[in-house]
Amino acid sequence: MIADYDRVVLYILHNKLDDLFVLMLRTDDDFLAQKIRLFLHEYHYSLNEQRLTESYDHLIAYVEHATNKLL
Repeated sequence: MIADYDRVVLYILHNKLDDLFVLMLRTDDDFLAQKIRLFLHEYHYSLNEQRLTESYDHLIAYVEHATNKLL
């Protein structure tokens, strides 16, 4: 499971949004999938940069939280 969280960060840093979408479909963590979905939606459809930034921050915060919980 921790590999999914590592992949989220890797895919965002390298702008591999197609791979992020596939991860969203394959992960067992429903909350992670929801956070990814919201981020991708904002990335592709939002004209408001602040909403995109908030979605990104929420995704990264969840990844940090989940990773710390597993360790």
